[in-house]
Order: sequence, then C-alpha cells, then structure tokens
Amino acid sequence: MSLETNKELLRSHIEVFLNTGNRALAYQQLAPDFIDHGSDQELRGPEVAMQAYTTHHQAVPDLRFVLHDVIAEGDKVATLISWSGTHVNDYGPVKATGKLTGSVAVILWRIDERGQIAERWASRFLGSAIHDAQATLTVLGRVPPTEVETAR
Repeated sequence: MSLETNKELLRSHIEVFLNTGNRALAYQQLAPDFIDHGSDQELRGPEVAMQAYTTHHQAVPDLRFVLHDVIAEGDKVATLISWSGTHVNDYGPVKATGKLTGSVAVILWRIDERGQIAERWASRFLGSAIHDAQATLTVLGRVPPTEVETAR
C-alpha cells in the first residue's frame, strides 16, 4: 500500500467511523486480528473498536473527533486527533455531569498487507504530563485535582 493510501485509510476511519458510527466501513477497515494496545491490556478483534465506540457515544452523544495531522512511514501511520463532547449519560461508574470534556491523542496505527488497520497504540495529552483518565475525571468533577492541577 502507498503512504498516501494508508493516510487516506486513517482519515476515513477517524472522520467516517468515529464521527458517524458507520460500522460496515469499520469492519472493512479493521483487520480480523486487529489489536488495540491503547488500554492496560491488549484488546483483540474489530468488535473491540465497536464496543468502545458504543460506550463512548452513549456517554457523550455529541462526541466529535477532529484529525489535525497525519504522517505515514512504511506500514505505520501517526495521527494527531482531538475529541470533545458533553458528558450527558453515565460512563460506567462515572455519573453524567453535563460538562464539556475532551482530550488530544497521538495514535500510531499499523496497516497490514491487506490494507487494513491491524494495530493501534494511543497516547493522550491534556497539555501536561497528567494521565488522561485522571484529568478527564477531574474535569468532570468526579475525582479531586492532583497537586499539579491545583498549582496551575
């Protein structure tokens, strides 16, 4: 696959699947043996992405992803994305807050020889070294701010 083809695959995945929920497209784009390294454990299969999409969009129905940059080299594609939305429904044990939330993420993707997304690694930032989950829960008022946040 060409670098431009790989970049276009990720543009489409972010702009079409993540923003519209087009599951048929996602199943075409994600390899059957897709691995998501973005959490504490490796999650496998396209259904993982579908479950994450559903969970996030139920809690934040107006969730919107914006692709800011995309860079390709070999079989890897790096993306810089941001997301934002209003937390209007419970997110697991976190009760709905009605507050706007969001983050920025650098995500590395690997495209396989079939032209499908085979792996994903994510790193999130909120303008500091604070872990995204802690910062997001703080913004939503669900955990107290850390000493670093208090010093800002």
